[in-house]
Amino acid sequence: MRILVRNVLLVALLSGILFFLLEGSVRLLAPQQARMEMLDGESLAVKDSVLGHRLRPGAVGVDHAIEFTARYAINEQGLRDDVVYDAHKREGRTRFLLLGDSFTFGVGSDYEHIWPVLVERTLAARGRRVGLVKAGVPAFDTRLEVLYLKQMFAQTTPNAVILTFLPNDLFTNIPLRDDGEGADLAQQVVFSANEKNETLHVVTLLQRLLMNSDRLYSFLYRVTPRRQYFEVPPTAELQSRLATTSSLLREAARFCREQGVPLVVLSIPQQFQVLVEGRGYRYEGLDMHYIDRELGRLAAQEGFRWISTLDILASTYREKHEDLYYRFDGHLNERGNRVVAEYFADQLDLVVQAWRDATHVH
Repeated sequence: MRILVRNVLLVALLSGILFFLLEGSVRLLAPQQARMEMLDGESLAVKDSVLGHRLRPGAVGVDHAIEFTARYAINEQGLRDDVVYDAHKREGRTRFLLLGDSFTFGVGSDYEHIWPVLVERTLAARGRRVGLVKAGVPAFDTRLEVLYLKQMFAQTTPNAVILTFLPNDLFTNIPLRDDGEGADLAQQVVFSANEKNETLHVVTLLQRLLMNSDRLYSFLYRVTPRRQYFEVPPTAELQSRLATTSSLLREAARFCREQGVPLVVLSIPQQFQVLVEGRGYRYEGLDMHYIDRELGRLAAQEGFRWISTLDILASTYREKHEDLYYRFDGHLNERGNRVVAEYFADQLDLVVQAWRDATHVH
């Protein structure tokens, strides 16, 4: 018995030493730690009594992630934008107020490579004088975007409004309140100076290696609660979440109608959806287009545009088989930003022309 215990302890000791050596080697040769470096020593975001958090004016930070390094600079208006917008001066431009989460903010990419900037440049090359007020805030959802819309509209007086939607919004959205209550339920995101991800490097590396396989990535996603975003028939939970999100979108549409401006919703899929559709995988009980179809019907009923980018991203991945997202981080990479920008610029061009025709502006 003593020999058995001694052998078990010896094996445990040797395993611990090997793991320690492996962890040290990965840290030295292929570090897997992410870090937010705030160049002014403060934070990227600050707490807000209504929104939960908002971007801090004047903040400058460098996101040292495992798959990228990106610099974020926030202007005096609290936007990741190189323009400060005057409510009364548009300089002959059609102005869009663009609201969204980290995919709109552009996590993972330098400013010149994010899709809102690329949309502006694409349309400018076509002779369209268009400006996008880039009001994307990491960790926002539809509810917070509607509240932010009501705050930002008077400050920017846009000709049209764009909301960016992702499936994960469904599971953070709660019924709308604009009296400050419920802000405690919002995600409190305050990116502090030198904030680090302390996960073991060897564990992170193993996760990344597994996620490089499309099939393994799809399998790992399907064993998480997120699979219910796409289950058909929908679960009772998904139906409830869709009802809440539909109510929020109706409120956004109502607000825009009262202001006399059109509403456009840009739907960006999860990486999982693009991999499944791009590779032609078929999983019983899962439908990658279900949410877009349901909310697209709502858009038709409420009179706003629903623009899905799932098909264009999936077809691009199918044809080129180049990642459009950072595989581990999950945000759009530079290629993904370009694909979204090119497609959305075409769609927005139609919106601009329709607005010009309706207002007789040429």
